[in-house]
Amino acid sequence: MEMQSYTLEELELENKEGFRTILDEGNIVFRRLHEKGDSSLT
Repeated sequence: MEMQSYTLEELELENKEGFRTILDEGNIVFRRLHEKGDSSLT
């Protein structure tokens, strides 16, 4: 039981970190597009 709960906690931490990295990458791409200029998007 202890080992199972430990692995679940690890998975939750990994999922949170992975989700954060995905959000960070999305923000970086959005910032790059925004820096290039809104004229190309509209």
